[in-house]
Order: sequence, then C-alpha cells, then structure tokens
Amino acid sequence: MVMVMMVFVMTMMLVVIVMDVALLVVKVMAVVIVMVVVVVMVGIMGKVVMVVVMMMVLVMVEMVKEIVVVIMMLIWW
Repeated sequence: MVMVMMVFVMTMMLVVIVMDVALLVVKVMAVVIVMVVVVVMVGIMGKVVMVVVMMMVLVMVEMVKEIVVVIMMLIWW
C-alpha cells in the first residue's frame, strides 16, 4: 500500500514537473513568436517608410528641377 502511495506521489511530482516545463516552453515560444512578429512588423514599417521617403525625395528632386529650370529660363531671358 505504501509503495502504491509512493508511486502515486512520484507520478504526481513528475506530472507537475512536466507541466511546469511545458508552461515554460509555451512562455518561451510565446515570447519568441511575439519577437518575430514585432521584427516582421518593424521590417514592413521600415520598408513602407523607406518607400515614402524615396517618394518624398523624388518629388523634392522634381520640384528642385522645376525651380532650377524656371530660374535658368529667367536668367536666359
């Protein structure tokens, strides 16, 4: 009878340990997934920002070209 109790207690201990480990693994996985998602989001945002900046720069360059052309025209005239 005592042996059965011992086995039962040991089994319970093992189950608890396994549960703890499982929880830890789940937590780690969750953290990793969140990190990956954040990195991906930041990457996408970075790309969007880069594209926007490029567009802005292109527009600025075009505007500067227009202004330069106008100034040249004025000087020539």
